[in-house]
Amino acid sequence: MKNNTCSKSAVSLLEVMVTITLFMVGLVSVYSVVSSTLRLNEYNKNFIIASQLAREQMEMVSHIRDYNFVNIRNWKALDASWSNFWQTGNYYTVQNTPGYFLDLDIQQIPDFAEWESYLTTNMASYKMCLNSENKYRYDCETDVTPGFYRYLFVDEVRDEFGNREPDALKFVSRVIWYKWGYEQTDISLILTDWQRR
Repeated sequence: MKNNTCSKSAVSLLEVMVTITLFMVGLVSVYSVVSSTLRLNEYNKNFIIASQLAREQMEMVSHIRDYNFVNIRNWKALDASWSNFWQTGNYYTVQNTPGYFLDLDIQQIPDFAEWESYLTTNMASYKMCLNSENKYRYDCETDVTPGFYRYLFVDEVRDEFGNREPDALKFVSRVIWYKWGYEQTDISLILTDWQRR
């Protein structure tokens, strides 16, 4: 009789330990799913912001070309005096700033670099942060994590034989951010002189 009671207690203790173990495994699994979901949501939020920042830059470039066709008849000009033009192989920042040509401030990036090791040095010249009006600007007042780094690259357009197209430019708008790893998104656009004769 005594042995029977002892074995029942041992079985009950074993059942409780197995139940606690299964409960802990389930709890860890749920935590893992919630944690990865929150991380994925953060990545998606940053990807959407980066995509919109890249798209905004492309819209500004298209606006410059369209304005130039109507007003100064030179589709590659960066100002109304025809003294500056898009140069292939160069990197630029473009942002809305009242008082500039078309209210757009276009700056060439002289010391361009790109990669995780340059985030706080060379890439600081094209880091974007939220300002007090909740707009992304290059002139960072405070350090916002993650910061977005946006630039525009101007490249040549070549045909299938490798010949340069004289009346076309390829613009690549890239936005980079760093949170849990180095991420980037690109949008490219080819603009042409569609009024060429």
